[in-house]
Amino acid sequence: MKKLLAAAFALVLLAACSKASDSFSGKEYKLTDASDNAEITIAFDKDGSRFYGQSAVNRYFGSYKKDGNKLTLGPIGSTMMAGPENMMKAESAYLQFLPEVVSYKLDGKKLVLSDAKGKELVFEEIGQTPKEAD
Repeated sequence: MKKLLAAAFALVLLAACSKASDSFSGKEYKLTDASDNAEITIAFDKDGSRFYGQSAVNRYFGSYKKDGNKLTLGPIGSTMMAGPENMMKAESAYLQFLPEVVSYKLDGKKLVLSDAKGKELVFEEIGQTPKEAD
């Protein structure tokens, strides 16, 4: 009986460990429904502290904190290039949403970022972050 319980415990522990490694760290995602087909991406470094991406016209970056499914995206910096008006509007809306993010969920290769009001942005995994692809 003890051997059976030990085996069951080991299986539960193994399943819990595999779920813990199911993370967005070290991966890059593309926004699935960006307005005007803007190229908007977000990537999270492997060490779990920085994010960065393309926000239609400019590159952006910042730090983040994760606690369970809670997510806080820290102050955001970006390059300051100008572009077509529709791309600048898409970029502005996206960059205004990021500081409002309070949680995330992973569903296979989809990453969903949510704010406190229930607005969600859905991203599709497109690969490892450039640093991680080496």
